[in-house]
Amino acid sequence: MIEVSFSRGHAARLLGRVTFLLGSVLAASGSAYADEAQASEMDTQATRALIERFNEAWVNNDAARMAPLVSDDVVQSYPPHENTRKGREEVVNYLTGGPDSTADSILKMDTMVRTVHKLVVEGNTAVGFHRMTAELLDGGTYSNEYVWRHTCADGKVIRLEGMVDRLHVYNQIGDQPFLRGTPDN
Repeated sequence: MIEVSFSRGHAARLLGRVTFLLGSVLAASGSAYADEAQASEMDTQATRALIERFNEAWVNNDAARMAPLVSDDVVQSYPPHENTRKGREEVVNYLTGGPDSTADSILKMDTMVRTVHKLVVEGNTAVGFHRMTAELLDGGTYSNEYVWRHTCADGKVIRLEGMVDRLHVYNQIGDQPFLRGTPDN
């Protein structure tokens, strides 16, 4: 196993570079989601306010507060894998660790802590840097960093794409169907 450590200064510079690169990607990525960009004239300020309310509900696993913030046909995925969730009920249940969610099957939900480190917003798109920690059902510890891209239209979140280090997840929880992108998740 290779371990890499950074000084605080180096980590801050690295985060600044990543933020700059993501901002560049956001500015150039409109063509891939042109249909979503056309759905609404949401500006940066409206998107930021929506995602801040969404994240507040998310870090508290509050399905009742999250549900009205997402569209009826919201889509959540972890590209490039095919484990995609569609529709308000399925997505909100998954994100808040409800019954039959992936998290509920491996984590002690009452120990889960989500932290949003940074939010970058441009137009109808927001990118958030998240950390999640929890105790595993088998007594181990889960801790990982995520990057979430939120696309918004008409005052709702319409798409969530999560990027996560799946090998790191595998090393913490072992082989799980959802890590392979199979429909068993």
